[in-house]
Amino acid sequence: MPRSNIIIRCLPAALLLTACWLAGCEPAPLSMAEVGPEPGPIGPPDAARIQASIDRGVAYLIEHQKSDGHWGTMLNPTYGVGLPSYRDVESLKTATTCLALKALIENNPGTDKAEAAIRRAEDWALENLPKFRRQDKRSLFNNWGHAYAIEALVAMLKYRPMDEARHARVMEALADQVRLLQAYQTIHGSWGYYTGGAPIRPPVDMGVSFLTATAMISLHQAREMGFELQPRTVVGAMKALRLCRFPNGAFGYNIYRSPHPEYRSGWPPAAVSRTQPGNLAMYLFDDDRVTVRAMETWLARMIVQDDWLEQTRKGTVPHSSNVARVTKRHSPFQIAGYYYFYGYYYGAQIIEHLPEDKQDFYRAHVAEIIMSKQDQDGCWWDFALFQYYKEYGTAYALMILKRCLPEPAAVPEG
Repeated sequence: MPRSNIIIRCLPAALLLTACWLAGCEPAPLSMAEVGPEPGPIGPPDAARIQASIDRGVAYLIEHQKSDGHWGTMLNPTYGVGLPSYRDVESLKTATTCLALKALIENNPGTDKAEAAIRRAEDWALENLPKFRRQDKRSLFNNWGHAYAIEALVAMLKYRPMDEARHARVMEALADQVRLLQAYQTIHGSWGYYTGGAPIRPPVDMGVSFLTATAMISLHQAREMGFELQPRTVVGAMKALRLCRFPNGAFGYNIYRSPHPEYRSGWPPAAVSRTQPGNLAMYLFDDDRVTVRAMETWLARMIVQDDWLEQTRKGTVPHSSNVARVTKRHSPFQIAGYYYFYGYYYGAQIIEHLPEDKQDFYRAHVAEIIMSKQDQDGCWWDFALFQYYKEYGTAYALMILKRCLPEPAAVPEG
């Protein structure tokens, strides 16, 4: 579907200001974060085609689940992902499995195979999450596992009724994951995945914007289930995210990058993926620096600038283009391939907070983009990360498309 005919928001904003001036009113000025490109017109999404794509992805996950209930392996290790120890792949396995479990719960077709796959994954989670901890003193990749474990456990609680004993196990596991995620928040209020070798808590690493946002979005889901968060967790995280955020709304990589606009990794084309969870986290925790208009602007920017993200999809070197294997050429904006479906995952959640008259427009755009990236075998992937990449990519894509399905028409009474 067309995504051209880009309309710069500056023109509509100028026309609005002129009209208000003629009418004698003074509208509130738009902030830098609320001005950006806008996608071109697009038709409504075809629900049947979206569902068919979802069904193929669900079939892929069911087919590739391991016998004990988890997804992925550490075979064919890749280079350049920065794992201090191969033990850290346990964190990748936990995060991937929790994402896949949540994706199947949200897209369960109700078949015996799907029900069995969900049950195996739930049992794996309840057996392994109580034992899941930090894997190496030099790293904190476990934060990804804790964050997505929270999302999976919340999805389990909402999925179907369970007996009292199983409910207690899920609640206990969820409480443990909430405690651990908060425990690994850095002294700066952020979350990161390296420690500089200091095996202390709280970590002293500066942390990164997108993992900080991921953690807070997951903790918000736990809070909605009745879990109280430590006040310092929320205050520290919002402070860290504000430090990451440029005046134009882009989120830098680290919390200390904001004073350095010369770094291309903080320019809008580079920041569109990490800005989605950054905006969503601040909005969910009532930080008025992020408005609905700002969230829409940056979602629109990601759609319009999708080609920059696509350059690095299916690559093997972080922050380099997908041709880096041959040319060693780095992406102009240092984008890593694994930002692709991650960014759209949170962008799809942002759609739910936009005005109702805007939601179908963005659902259609995101659905067309995501469906166009599906492989012939039904999977999606964006970065060659051991043997977890097709599983986590497919899980993200399934949850994105679920949120892109048109709302069912209301059935008239009588």
